[in-house]
Amino acid sequence: LSDKALVYSIMRQESIYIPGIVSPSFALGLMQLMPFLVDIINKKTNQNKSYIDMFNPINNLNYALFHLKWLKKVNKNNPLFIAYSYNGGFGFFSRYKKNKRFTKGMYEPFLSMEMMSNDETREYGKKVLANYYIYMKIYNQDISLIDILQNSLE
Repeated sequence: LSDKALVYSIMRQESIYIPGIVSPSFALGLMQLMPFLVDIINKKTNQNKSYIDMFNPINNLNYALFHLKWLKKVNKNNPLFIAYSYNGGFGFFSRYKKNKRFTKGMYEPFLSMEMMSNDETREYGKKVLANYYIYMKIYNQDISLIDILQNSLE
């Protein structure tokens, strides 16, 4: 898993690289960090960054990298699952997986991807995965979508 490709893939989807953007749900900056996540990361890192500080690209990226490090660990470095968790929240996606989604079978993992109840998260995952593939190619890194999708199955 390339951290650089993953960050650019998410950043492209979240903000189109605009550092001063605020979403309708009040997500902040390049990586569109939710205020509650900023609060959690402040506590875990003993920092005291304000929401305004999240418009500074360095602060925003540092906080996003902290969050992505955890998401990579709990999602076994699967970029599709990381994207789902980043957008829909880890709780939403972990419940989705616990309901025996992404199991081996005919048309999988495509059927499980299409059956996801959260439309925004479903489409977001596809777009981030496409971005990830493109950035991996730009950085001359080997990537196989088949391997990523096969690794999505339990």
